[in-house]
Amino acid sequence: MSTDNAPAEEAVSTVKKPRPLIGWTAYGFAWVGAGVLGVMALLNLADVIGREVLSAPISANNEITQLLMGVLVYLSAGLTTRFRGHVRVDIVLNLLPSRARAVCDAITLAFCALFVAAMSWQLYERTIVKLVKDDQTDLARIPTWPFAAVMTVCAALMALLLFIQWFGALKHAVTGVPETDDGNTSGGL
Repeated sequence: MSTDNAPAEEAVSTVKKPRPLIGWTAYGFAWVGAGVLGVMALLNLADVIGREVLSAPISANNEITQLLMGVLVYLSAGLTTRFRGHVRVDIVLNLLPSRARAVCDAITLAFCALFVAAMSWQLYERTIVKLVKDDQTDLARIPTWPFAAVMTVCAALMALLLFIQWFGALKHAVTGVPETDDGNTSGGL
């Protein structure tokens, strides 16, 4: 280790330390999302059976499904981000050298991380407003703030993952050395 790179290498090792915890958190949220999807499927099955067989549909089915759908999207966003599973058109990028791609990744990830961080902050503010105003659904009178709170936490996790990916892309752009896929990728955790 040379002395001029010591601060940079120390910063990189500091960023790598929370990666396993963040990765497992993304997995945990995705598993909760899978549970939410199962609940939605069972709820809709019960609604169809109630409506068609018993002539007694679940009156708040649409409200509950809408709330759960919003939560489901955010619960899965962290794992999608962790594996760089978002839609990406890289026809031109594949023609560029590795460092140039890393520079493009660093620019894109910076914008994405800042956007998602701002989105998380706005979700936080909306959660507080929903809590203070006791915002509820129309039919079932379900409080909406817990769902907004889950979305806030998930968006914050996504922003954190994007910042870590940005740091890895920046390191690759500066040093020219891409991180490996053993849990230290510039694109994942």
